[in-house]
Amino acid sequence: MAISWELMHSDCAMAACTRGHTPKHFGGPSSTQDMARREILKSARLDLRSSISMINEKAPVGSLPADVLILIFEAANGVKNKIYNPWVFPIGREKPLPMVVSQVSRFWRDVAIHSPLLWTLIDISPPWSLNIIRLFLKRSKSCPIDLRLQTPSVVLGMVMSPATVNNTASRLCEIIEPHIPRCRSISIRGELERTSPMLYTVLNTIRASRVPILEKCFLHIEGMSEFDDDDVQALPLFHHGAPALQSIRLMGPKMLSRHLPHTQVTTLHLGAGETRSMSYQEFSSTLKSCPLLHTLAVYDDLVIGFWPDNAVLDLPYLRSLEMYGTITTVSDILSTISAPQLKDLVIAPVVMDDLANFHSQQVSAPDVKFPAVKSLTLSPASTYSFGIMGLASDCFPAVEQLTIPNIHEDSFIDAFTETSTAATLWPHLTALALRNIDASNAASIPEVVSFRRRIGHPLQTLYLDYDSLTRIALMLPQLENNIDVVELDIWSIQRRDDPSFDIPHFVGNDFDFGAIPIQTTYY
Repeated sequence: MAISWELMHSDCAMAACTRGHTPKHFGGPSSTQDMARREILKSARLDLRSSISMINEKAPVGSLPADVLILIFEAANGVKNKIYNPWVFPIGREKPLPMVVSQVSRFWRDVAIHSPLLWTLIDISPPWSLNIIRLFLKRSKSCPIDLRLQTPSVVLGMVMSPATVNNTASRLCEIIEPHIPRCRSISIRGELERTSPMLYTVLNTIRASRVPILEKCFLHIEGMSEFDDDDVQALPLFHHGAPALQSIRLMGPKMLSRHLPHTQVTTLHLGAGETRSMSYQEFSSTLKSCPLLHTLAVYDDLVIGFWPDNAVLDLPYLRSLEMYGTITTVSDILSTISAPQLKDLVIAPVVMDDLANFHSQQVSAPDVKFPAVKSLTLSPASTYSFGIMGLASDCFPAVEQLTIPNIHEDSFIDAFTETSTAATLWPHLTALALRNIDASNAASIPEVVSFRRRIGHPLQTLYLDYDSLTRIALMLPQLENNIDVVELDIWSIQRRDDPSFDIPHFVGNDFDFGAIPIQTTYY
Protein backbone atom coordinates (compact mmCIF):
# COMPACT_ATOMS: atom_id res chain seq x y z
CA MET A 1 0.00 0.00 0.00
CA ALA A 2 1.40 3.40 -0.96
CA ILE A 3 0.88 6.31 1.42
CA SER A 4 0.28 9.90 0.38
CA TRP A 5 2.14 12.57 2.36
CA GLU A 6 -0.86 14.89 2.06
CA LEU A 7 -3.14 12.34 3.74
CA MET A 8 -0.65 11.53 6.50
CA HIS A 9 0.03 15.20 7.15
CA SER A 10 -3.67 15.90 7.77
CA ASP A 11 -3.94 12.87 10.06
CA CYS A 12 -0.84 13.95 11.99
CA ALA A 13 -2.18 17.46 12.49
CA MET A 14 -5.48 16.10 13.76
CA ALA A 15 -3.69 13.78 16.16
CA ALA A 16 -1.62 16.67 17.48
CA CYS A 17 -4.74 18.69 18.12
CA THR A 18 -6.38 15.87 20.03
CA ARG A 19 -3.34 15.72 22.31
CA GLY A 20 -3.65 19.41 23.06
CA HIS A 21 -0.73 20.44 20.84
CA THR A 22 -2.66 22.81 18.64
CA PRO A 23 -0.34 24.26 15.97
CA LYS A 24 0.11 27.99 16.47
CA HIS A 25 0.71 30.82 14.07
CA PHE A 26 4.44 31.54 14.06
CA GLY A 27 4.34 34.72 11.99
CA GLY A 28 5.09 37.11 14.91
CA PRO A 29 7.02 37.11 18.19
CA SER A 30 6.81 33.85 20.10
CA SER A 31 7.80 32.62 23.50
CA THR A 32 10.69 30.25 24.10
CA GLN A 33 8.14 27.50 24.69
CA ASP A 34 6.46 28.18 21.34
CA MET A 35 9.81 28.17 19.55
CA ALA A 36 10.71 24.84 21.14
CA ARG A 37 7.36 23.39 20.16
CA ARG A 38 7.91 24.64 16.64
CA GLU A 39 11.27 22.86 16.43
CA ILE A 40 9.72 19.66 17.79
CA LEU A 41 6.95 19.76 15.19
CA LYS A 42 9.44 20.50 12.42
CA SER A 43 11.58 17.54 13.48
CA ALA A 44 8.53 15.29 13.71
CA ARG A 45 7.45 16.36 10.24
CA LEU A 46 10.85 15.52 8.77
CA ASP A 47 10.81 12.13 10.50
CA LEU A 48 7.33 11.47 9.15
CA ARG A 49 8.36 12.39 5.62
CA SER A 50 11.33 10.07 5.88
CA SER A 51 9.16 7.24 7.23
CA ILE A 52 6.56 7.66 4.49
CA SER A 53 9.25 7.68 1.82
CA MET A 54 10.82 4.53 3.25
CA ILE A 55 7.45 2.75 3.51
CA ASN A 56 6.54 3.62 -0.07
CA GLU A 57 9.93 2.51 -1.37
CA LYS A 58 9.76 -0.80 0.51
CA ALA A 59 6.09 -1.47 -0.28
CA PRO A 60 5.47 -4.14 -2.97
CA VAL A 61 3.81 -1.60 -5.24
CA GLY A 62 6.98 0.48 -5.03
CA SER A 63 8.94 -2.27 -6.74
CA LEU A 64 6.76 -2.32 -9.85
CA PRO A 65 8.56 -1.23 -13.02
CA ALA A 66 7.58 2.09 -14.56
CA ASP A 67 5.88 0.58 -17.62
CA VAL A 68 3.59 -1.52 -15.39
CA LEU A 69 2.78 1.46 -13.16
CA ILE A 70 1.85 3.51 -16.21
CA LEU A 71 -0.64 0.85 -17.30
CA ILE A 72 -2.14 0.74 -13.79
CA PHE A 73 -2.42 4.52 -13.61
CA GLU A 74 -4.04 4.76 -17.04
CA ALA A 75 -6.54 2.00 -16.21
CA ALA A 76 -7.46 3.63 -12.90
CA ASN A 77 -7.74 7.03 -14.56
CA GLY A 78 -10.46 5.69 -16.84
CA VAL A 79 -12.65 4.33 -14.04
CA LYS A 80 -15.70 6.44 -13.26
CA ASN A 81 -16.06 7.11 -9.55
CA LYS A 82 -19.72 7.52 -8.59
CA ILE A 83 -18.68 9.24 -5.36
CA TYR A 84 -16.77 11.93 -7.24
CA ASN A 85 -18.62 15.23 -7.10
CA PRO A 86 -16.59 18.17 -8.41
CA TRP A 87 -19.07 20.75 -7.15
CA VAL A 88 -18.80 20.23 -3.38
CA PHE A 89 -15.74 22.44 -3.02
CA PRO A 90 -13.34 22.41 -1.30
CA ILE A 91 -14.28 19.65 1.17
CA GLY A 92 -15.70 17.09 -1.22
CA ARG A 93 -13.72 17.90 -4.35
CA GLU A 94 -11.29 15.11 -4.99
CA LYS A 95 -8.05 15.79 -6.77
CA PRO A 96 -7.61 14.23 -10.22
CA LEU A 97 -5.83 10.90 -10.12
CA PRO A 98 -2.65 12.14 -11.87
CA MET A 99 -2.14 14.70 -9.10
CA VAL A 100 -2.86 12.16 -6.36
CA VAL A 101 -0.35 9.57 -7.57
CA SER A 102 2.22 12.32 -8.10
CA GLN A 103 2.22 12.96 -4.34
CA VAL A 104 2.92 9.39 -3.23
CA SER A 105 6.66 9.19 -3.95
CA ARG A 106 9.32 10.65 -6.21
CA PHE A 107 9.27 7.51 -8.33
CA TRP A 108 5.50 7.67 -8.81
CA ARG A 109 5.74 11.36 -9.57
CA ASP A 110 8.36 10.76 -12.25
CA VAL A 111 6.24 7.99 -13.77
CA ALA A 112 3.11 10.16 -13.79
CA ILE A 113 4.83 13.23 -15.22
CA HIS A 114 6.32 11.18 -18.07
CA SER A 115 2.96 9.58 -18.92
CA PRO A 116 1.15 12.23 -21.01
CA LEU A 117 -1.96 10.07 -21.46
CA LEU A 118 -2.73 10.55 -17.76
CA TRP A 119 -3.18 14.29 -18.27
CA THR A 120 -5.49 14.30 -21.29
CA LEU A 121 -8.79 15.03 -19.48
CA ILE A 122 -8.88 18.83 -19.41
CA ASP A 123 -11.61 19.87 -16.99
CA ILE A 124 -12.36 23.58 -17.41
CA SER A 125 -15.40 23.53 -15.14
CA PRO A 126 -15.79 26.42 -12.70
CA PRO A 127 -14.64 27.02 -10.05
CA TRP A 128 -11.54 26.50 -12.14
CA SER A 129 -7.85 26.81 -11.44
CA LEU A 130 -6.14 28.28 -14.47
CA ASN A 131 -2.78 27.06 -13.20
CA ILE A 132 -4.00 23.45 -13.01
CA ILE A 133 -5.50 23.72 -16.49
CA ARG A 134 -2.14 24.97 -17.79
CA LEU A 135 -0.40 22.11 -15.98
CA PHE A 136 -2.62 19.45 -17.57
CA LEU A 137 -2.27 20.99 -21.03
CA LYS A 138 1.50 21.07 -20.67
CA ARG A 139 1.90 17.53 -19.34
CA SER A 140 -0.46 16.03 -21.93
CA LYS A 141 2.12 17.18 -24.50
CA SER A 142 0.82 16.53 -28.03
CA CYS A 143 -1.67 13.78 -27.11
CA PRO A 144 -5.34 14.09 -28.12
CA ILE A 145 -7.31 15.63 -25.25
CA ASP A 146 -10.87 15.50 -23.89
CA LEU A 147 -12.21 18.96 -23.06
CA ARG A 148 -14.96 19.03 -20.42
CA LEU A 149 -17.04 21.92 -19.10
CA GLN A 150 -19.75 21.34 -16.50
CA THR A 151 -21.61 23.99 -14.56
CA PRO A 152 -23.71 23.26 -11.45
CA SER A 153 -26.94 25.06 -10.67
CA VAL A 154 -26.66 25.43 -6.89
CA VAL A 155 -23.21 25.63 -5.30
CA LEU A 156 -21.31 27.59 -7.94
CA GLY A 157 -21.65 30.88 -6.08
CA MET A 158 -20.25 29.36 -2.88
CA VAL A 159 -16.69 29.45 -4.26
CA MET A 160 -16.67 31.45 -7.48
CA SER A 161 -19.51 33.80 -8.30
CA PRO A 162 -21.15 33.65 -11.74
CA ALA A 163 -19.87 37.19 -12.36
CA THR A 164 -16.29 36.06 -11.70
CA VAL A 165 -16.77 33.08 -13.99
CA ASN A 166 -18.04 35.31 -16.79
CA ASN A 167 -15.31 37.92 -16.27
CA THR A 168 -12.46 35.40 -16.33
CA ALA A 169 -13.79 33.31 -19.23
CA SER A 170 -11.66 35.21 -21.75
CA ARG A 171 -8.49 34.35 -19.78
CA LEU A 172 -9.57 30.71 -19.75
CA CYS A 173 -10.12 30.71 -23.51
CA GLU A 174 -6.71 32.28 -24.14
CA ILE A 175 -5.21 29.27 -22.39
CA ILE A 176 -7.22 26.54 -24.14
CA GLU A 177 -7.49 28.04 -27.64
CA PRO A 178 -4.08 26.82 -28.92
CA HIS A 179 -4.95 23.30 -27.80
CA ILE A 180 -8.47 22.95 -29.24
CA PRO A 181 -7.10 21.32 -32.44
CA ARG A 182 -5.96 18.49 -30.15
CA CYS A 183 -9.52 17.86 -28.90
CA ARG A 184 -10.71 14.30 -29.35
CA SER A 185 -13.95 15.11 -27.55
CA ILE A 186 -15.73 18.24 -26.32
CA SER A 187 -18.36 18.07 -23.58
CA ILE A 188 -20.39 21.06 -22.36
CA ARG A 189 -23.08 20.34 -19.83
CA GLY A 190 -25.13 22.00 -17.14
CA GLU A 191 -27.33 24.83 -15.97
CA LEU A 192 -25.82 27.78 -17.80
CA GLU A 193 -28.35 30.57 -17.34
CA ARG A 194 -26.18 32.52 -14.88
CA THR A 195 -23.01 31.90 -16.86
CA SER A 196 -24.27 32.47 -20.40
CA PRO A 197 -21.50 35.02 -21.20
CA MET A 198 -18.94 32.37 -20.31
CA LEU A 199 -20.75 29.85 -22.51
CA TYR A 200 -20.78 32.20 -25.50
CA THR A 201 -17.07 32.97 -25.00
CA VAL A 202 -16.19 29.27 -24.95
CA LEU A 203 -18.43 28.43 -27.92
CA ASN A 204 -17.01 31.29 -29.98
CA THR A 205 -13.49 30.10 -29.20
CA ILE A 206 -14.37 26.59 -30.32
CA ARG A 207 -16.21 27.91 -33.36
CA ALA A 208 -13.15 29.79 -34.63
CA SER A 209 -10.76 26.88 -34.10
CA ARG A 210 -9.93 23.93 -36.29
CA VAL A 211 -10.89 20.52 -34.92
CA PRO A 212 -9.29 18.02 -37.31
CA ILE A 213 -9.40 15.02 -34.93
CA LEU A 214 -12.63 15.75 -33.00
CA GLU A 215 -14.63 12.51 -32.76
CA LYS A 216 -17.25 13.25 -30.08
CA CYS A 217 -19.30 16.33 -29.25
CA PHE A 218 -21.67 16.40 -26.28
CA LEU A 219 -23.82 19.46 -25.55
CA HIS A 220 -26.41 19.35 -22.76
CA ILE A 221 -27.41 22.96 -22.17
CA GLU A 222 -30.11 23.86 -19.66
CA GLY A 223 -31.59 27.16 -18.54
CA MET A 224 -30.97 28.81 -21.89
CA SER A 225 -34.39 29.51 -23.37
CA GLU A 226 -32.98 32.52 -25.23
CA PHE A 227 -30.30 30.37 -26.83
CA ASP A 228 -32.39 29.95 -29.96
CA ASP A 229 -32.33 33.57 -31.08
CA ASP A 230 -31.73 34.23 -34.75
CA ASP A 231 -28.20 35.59 -34.31
CA VAL A 232 -26.97 32.38 -32.72
CA GLN A 233 -28.86 30.11 -35.11
CA ALA A 234 -27.02 31.56 -38.08
CA LEU A 235 -23.61 30.44 -36.81
CA PRO A 236 -22.18 26.93 -37.27
CA LEU A 237 -20.50 25.46 -34.21
CA PHE A 238 -17.41 24.42 -36.17
CA HIS A 239 -16.61 27.12 -38.70
CA HIS A 240 -13.85 25.05 -40.33
CA GLY A 241 -15.80 21.79 -40.22
CA ALA A 242 -15.18 18.65 -38.20
CA PRO A 243 -14.09 15.94 -40.63
CA ALA A 244 -13.60 13.22 -38.00
CA LEU A 245 -16.80 13.84 -35.98
CA GLN A 246 -18.63 10.54 -35.46
CA SER A 247 -20.69 10.96 -32.29
CA ILE A 248 -23.07 13.80 -31.37
CA ARG A 249 -25.06 14.01 -28.13
CA LEU A 250 -27.29 17.05 -28.13
CA MET A 251 -29.71 17.83 -25.33
CA GLY A 252 -31.39 21.20 -25.35
CA PRO A 253 -31.11 23.91 -28.00
CA LYS A 254 -32.37 22.56 -31.28
CA MET A 255 -30.52 25.15 -33.34
CA LEU A 256 -27.20 23.41 -32.77
CA SER A 257 -28.38 20.28 -34.56
CA ARG A 258 -28.78 22.31 -37.75
CA HIS A 259 -25.20 23.49 -37.76
CA LEU A 260 -23.26 20.46 -36.61
CA PRO A 261 -21.56 18.51 -39.43
CA HIS A 262 -23.39 15.21 -39.84
CA THR A 263 -21.85 13.56 -42.89
CA GLN A 264 -19.59 11.14 -41.00
CA VAL A 265 -21.75 10.83 -37.87
CA THR A 266 -22.53 7.25 -36.84
CA THR A 267 -23.95 7.91 -33.34
CA LEU A 268 -26.62 10.52 -32.67
CA HIS A 269 -28.35 11.26 -29.34
CA LEU A 270 -31.10 13.89 -29.39
CA GLY A 271 -33.04 15.19 -26.39
CA ALA A 272 -35.77 17.77 -26.03
CA GLY A 273 -34.25 19.48 -23.01
CA GLU A 274 -36.41 21.79 -20.90
CA THR A 275 -38.32 23.74 -23.52
CA ARG A 276 -37.03 22.82 -26.95
CA SER A 277 -38.52 20.15 -29.20
CA MET A 278 -38.52 19.47 -32.94
CA SER A 279 -41.16 19.24 -35.58
CA TYR A 280 -41.27 16.10 -37.67
CA GLN A 281 -39.77 18.01 -40.59
CA GLU A 282 -36.77 19.08 -38.48
CA PHE A 283 -36.35 15.56 -37.11
CA SER A 284 -36.53 14.10 -40.60
CA SER A 285 -34.02 16.61 -41.97
CA THR A 286 -31.57 15.87 -39.15
CA LEU A 287 -31.69 12.11 -39.72
CA LYS A 288 -31.43 12.42 -43.48
CA SER A 289 -28.24 14.43 -43.02
CA CYS A 290 -26.68 11.39 -41.28
CA PRO A 291 -26.40 8.82 -44.09
CA LEU A 292 -24.04 6.58 -42.08
CA LEU A 293 -26.05 6.55 -38.85
CA HIS A 294 -25.42 3.40 -36.82
CA THR A 295 -26.93 4.33 -33.43
CA LEU A 296 -29.88 6.65 -32.73
CA ALA A 297 -31.07 7.59 -29.24
CA VAL A 298 -34.09 9.80 -28.58
CA TYR A 299 -34.93 11.32 -25.18
CA ASP A 300 -38.36 12.45 -24.01
CA ASP A 301 -40.85 13.97 -26.42
CA LEU A 302 -38.26 15.30 -28.82
CA VAL A 303 -40.67 15.37 -31.76
CA ILE A 304 -43.96 17.17 -31.27
CA GLY A 305 -46.81 17.91 -33.61
CA PHE A 306 -48.13 16.10 -36.65
CA TRP A 307 -46.49 12.94 -38.04
CA PRO A 308 -47.36 12.53 -41.75
CA ASP A 309 -49.16 9.34 -42.73
CA ASN A 310 -47.02 6.80 -44.57
CA ALA A 311 -43.85 8.85 -43.98
CA VAL A 312 -40.61 6.86 -44.22
CA LEU A 313 -37.17 7.67 -42.85
CA ASP A 314 -34.61 5.41 -44.49
CA LEU A 315 -31.71 4.53 -42.19
CA PRO A 316 -30.04 1.66 -44.03
CA TYR A 317 -27.10 1.28 -41.60
CA LEU A 318 -28.99 1.72 -38.32
CA ARG A 319 -28.30 -1.13 -35.91
CA SER A 320 -29.32 0.35 -32.56
CA LEU A 321 -32.42 2.39 -31.68
CA GLU A 322 -32.83 3.66 -28.11
CA MET A 323 -35.80 5.56 -26.67
CA TYR A 324 -35.54 6.95 -23.14
CA GLY A 325 -37.77 9.00 -20.90
CA THR A 326 -41.32 10.21 -21.41
CA ILE A 327 -41.97 9.54 -25.07
CA THR A 328 -45.51 9.45 -26.41
CA THR A 329 -44.39 8.84 -29.99
CA VAL A 330 -42.79 5.38 -29.68
CA SER A 331 -45.18 3.85 -32.21
CA ASP A 332 -44.72 6.82 -34.57
CA ILE A 333 -40.94 6.43 -34.50
CA LEU A 334 -41.10 2.67 -35.07
CA SER A 335 -43.66 3.05 -37.86
CA THR A 336 -41.71 5.76 -39.66
CA ILE A 337 -38.15 4.46 -39.49
CA SER A 338 -37.02 1.94 -42.08
CA ALA A 339 -33.98 0.08 -40.74
CA PRO A 340 -33.60 -3.43 -42.16
CA GLN A 341 -30.37 -4.00 -40.18
CA LEU A 342 -31.76 -2.93 -36.80
CA LYS A 343 -30.53 -5.42 -34.17
CA ASP A 344 -30.80 -3.66 -30.80
CA LEU A 345 -33.89 -1.88 -29.47
CA VAL A 346 -34.29 -0.11 -26.12
CA ILE A 347 -37.49 1.40 -24.70
CA ALA A 348 -37.05 2.65 -21.15
CA PRO A 349 -39.31 3.19 -19.41
CA VAL A 350 -42.09 1.49 -21.32
CA VAL A 351 -45.88 1.53 -20.86
CA MET A 352 -48.65 -0.45 -22.52
CA ASP A 353 -49.65 2.33 -24.90
CA ASP A 354 -46.15 2.63 -26.36
CA LEU A 355 -46.56 -0.34 -28.70
CA ALA A 356 -50.34 -0.35 -29.13
CA ASN A 357 -50.52 1.40 -32.51
CA PHE A 358 -47.38 -0.23 -33.90
CA HIS A 359 -48.68 -3.65 -32.84
CA SER A 360 -51.96 -3.03 -34.68
CA GLN A 361 -50.01 -2.28 -37.84
CA GLN A 362 -47.84 -5.37 -37.44
CA VAL A 363 -50.81 -7.68 -36.95
CA SER A 364 -52.18 -6.70 -40.36
CA ALA A 365 -48.80 -6.51 -42.11
CA PRO A 366 -47.63 -9.43 -44.27
CA ASP A 367 -44.07 -9.34 -42.86
CA VAL A 368 -42.34 -8.42 -39.64
CA LYS A 369 -40.91 -4.92 -40.00
CA PHE A 370 -37.77 -5.49 -37.92
CA PRO A 371 -36.86 -9.16 -38.41
CA ALA A 372 -33.22 -8.62 -37.42
CA VAL A 373 -33.89 -7.34 -33.88
CA LYS A 374 -32.09 -9.85 -31.64
CA SER A 375 -31.61 -7.77 -28.49
CA LEU A 376 -34.50 -6.01 -26.75
CA THR A 377 -34.46 -3.91 -23.57
CA LEU A 378 -37.74 -3.04 -21.85
CA SER A 379 -38.01 -1.21 -18.53
CA PRO A 380 -41.64 -1.41 -17.34
CA ALA A 381 -42.83 1.82 -15.73
CA SER A 382 -45.40 0.02 -13.56
CA THR A 383 -46.58 -3.45 -12.65
CA TYR A 384 -49.28 -3.13 -15.30
CA SER A 385 -46.63 -2.39 -17.94
CA PHE A 386 -45.28 -5.95 -17.73
CA GLY A 387 -48.25 -6.84 -19.92
CA ILE A 388 -46.42 -5.30 -22.85
CA MET A 389 -44.31 -8.45 -23.17
CA GLY A 390 -46.95 -10.10 -25.35
CA LEU A 391 -47.16 -7.13 -27.70
CA ALA A 392 -43.37 -6.87 -27.87
CA SER A 393 -43.05 -10.55 -28.71
CA ASP A 394 -45.47 -10.16 -31.62
CA CYS A 395 -43.64 -7.06 -32.91
CA PHE A 396 -40.11 -8.43 -32.50
CA PRO A 397 -40.38 -12.24 -32.62
CA ALA A 398 -36.71 -12.94 -33.40
CA VAL A 399 -35.40 -11.60 -30.07
CA GLU A 400 -32.71 -13.81 -28.53
CA GLN A 401 -31.67 -11.61 -25.60
CA LEU A 402 -34.11 -9.73 -23.37
CA THR A 403 -32.97 -7.16 -20.80
CA ILE A 404 -35.31 -6.05 -18.01
CA PRO A 405 -33.52 -3.68 -15.61
CA ASN A 406 -36.32 -3.66 -13.04
CA ILE A 407 -38.69 -6.51 -12.20
CA HIS A 408 -41.65 -6.96 -9.88
CA GLU A 409 -42.03 -10.56 -8.76
CA ASP A 410 -45.77 -11.13 -9.28
CA SER A 411 -45.97 -9.17 -12.53
CA PHE A 412 -42.82 -10.80 -13.89
CA ILE A 413 -44.13 -14.30 -13.15
CA ASP A 414 -47.57 -13.50 -14.56
CA ALA A 415 -46.17 -12.10 -17.79
CA PHE A 416 -43.79 -15.02 -18.41
CA THR A 417 -45.71 -18.02 -17.04
CA GLU A 418 -49.42 -17.37 -16.49
CA THR A 419 -50.84 -15.16 -19.23
CA SER A 420 -52.43 -16.59 -22.36
CA THR A 421 -49.40 -15.54 -24.40
CA ALA A 422 -46.72 -16.80 -21.98
CA ALA A 423 -46.12 -20.05 -23.88
CA THR A 424 -45.50 -18.19 -27.14
CA LEU A 425 -43.28 -15.38 -25.88
CA TRP A 426 -40.11 -15.14 -27.95
CA PRO A 427 -39.54 -18.74 -29.05
CA HIS A 428 -35.90 -17.93 -29.89
CA LEU A 429 -35.12 -16.31 -26.53
CA THR A 430 -31.97 -17.84 -25.02
CA ALA A 431 -30.60 -15.08 -22.76
CA LEU A 432 -32.27 -13.05 -20.01
CA ALA A 433 -30.51 -10.07 -18.40
CA LEU A 434 -31.82 -8.80 -15.04
CA ARG A 435 -30.59 -6.49 -12.29
CA ASN A 436 -31.58 -5.20 -8.85
CA ILE A 437 -32.66 -8.67 -7.75
CA ASP A 438 -33.30 -9.03 -4.02
CA ALA A 439 -35.29 -11.17 -1.60
CA SER A 440 -38.58 -9.66 -2.78
CA ASN A 441 -38.27 -10.89 -6.37
CA ALA A 442 -35.55 -13.57 -6.40
CA ALA A 443 -38.04 -16.46 -6.25
CA SER A 444 -39.48 -15.46 -9.62
CA ILE A 445 -36.29 -16.35 -11.50
CA PRO A 446 -36.24 -20.17 -11.06
CA GLU A 447 -39.98 -20.25 -11.73
CA VAL A 448 -39.57 -18.52 -15.09
CA VAL A 449 -36.50 -20.64 -15.95
CA SER A 450 -38.42 -23.85 -15.21
CA PHE A 451 -41.46 -22.73 -17.21
CA ARG A 452 -39.37 -21.92 -20.29
CA ARG A 453 -37.76 -25.35 -20.08
CA ARG A 454 -41.14 -27.11 -19.80
CA ILE A 455 -42.58 -25.42 -22.89
CA GLY A 456 -39.54 -26.34 -24.99
CA HIS A 457 -37.94 -22.87 -25.17
CA PRO A 458 -35.23 -23.13 -22.50
CA LEU A 459 -33.14 -20.18 -21.44
CA GLN A 460 -29.43 -20.82 -21.74
CA THR A 461 -27.89 -17.78 -20.04
CA LEU A 462 -28.93 -15.55 -17.16
CA TYR A 463 -27.02 -12.28 -16.80
CA LEU A 464 -27.06 -10.63 -13.37
CA ASP A 465 -25.25 -7.65 -11.91
CA TYR A 466 -22.79 -8.21 -9.06
CA ASP A 467 -25.12 -6.96 -6.31
CA SER A 468 -27.90 -9.28 -7.44
CA LEU A 469 -25.54 -12.27 -7.48
CA THR A 470 -24.46 -11.44 -3.94
CA ARG A 471 -28.04 -11.24 -2.69
CA ILE A 472 -29.12 -14.58 -4.18
CA ALA A 473 -25.92 -16.52 -3.48
CA LEU A 474 -27.83 -19.30 -1.70
CA MET A 475 -30.05 -19.79 -4.75
CA LEU A 476 -27.22 -20.09 -7.27
CA PRO A 477 -26.66 -23.87 -6.99
CA GLN A 478 -30.31 -24.47 -7.85
CA LEU A 479 -30.20 -22.05 -10.78
CA GLU A 480 -26.91 -23.29 -12.18
CA ASN A 481 -28.35 -26.78 -12.63
CA ASN A 482 -30.64 -25.38 -15.33
CA ILE A 483 -28.97 -22.28 -16.73
CA ASP A 484 -25.57 -20.60 -17.03
CA VAL A 485 -25.41 -17.68 -14.59
CA VAL A 486 -23.02 -14.93 -15.68
CA GLU A 487 -22.04 -11.80 -13.78
CA LEU A 488 -22.64 -9.02 -16.29
CA ASP A 489 -24.74 -5.88 -15.91
CA ILE A 490 -26.02 -5.52 -19.47
CA TRP A 491 -28.10 -2.46 -18.61
CA SER A 492 -25.14 -0.55 -17.19
CA ILE A 493 -22.98 -1.48 -20.16
CA GLN A 494 -25.64 -0.15 -22.52
CA ARG A 495 -25.80 3.17 -20.70
CA ARG A 496 -22.29 3.64 -19.32
CA ASP A 497 -21.56 6.63 -21.58
CA ASP A 498 -24.91 8.28 -20.94
CA PRO A 499 -24.80 11.32 -18.63
CA SER A 500 -28.34 10.61 -17.37
CA PHE A 501 -27.42 7.07 -16.35
CA ASP A 502 -27.92 7.63 -12.62
CA ILE A 503 -31.31 9.33 -12.88
CA PRO A 504 -33.53 6.56 -11.50
CA HIS A 505 -37.08 7.07 -12.75
CA PHE A 506 -35.99 8.68 -16.00
CA VAL A 507 -35.18 5.22 -17.27
CA GLY A 508 -37.05 3.04 -14.80
CA ASN A 509 -34.04 2.16 -12.63
CA ASP A 510 -34.87 0.97 -9.11
CA PHE A 511 -38.54 1.69 -9.66
CA ASP A 512 -40.67 1.59 -6.51
CA PHE A 513 -43.35 -0.84 -7.64
CA GLY A 514 -44.70 -0.92 -4.09
CA ALA A 515 -46.10 2.57 -4.59
CA ILE A 516 -48.29 1.40 -7.49
CA PRO A 517 -51.30 -0.95 -7.22
CA ILE A 518 -50.72 -4.31 -8.89
CA GLN A 519 -52.84 -4.84 -12.00
CA THR A 520 -52.50 -8.12 -13.83
CA THR A 521 -55.10 -7.84 -16.56
CA TYR A 522 -52.97 -8.10 -19.69
CA TYR A 523 -53.83 -8.01 -23.37
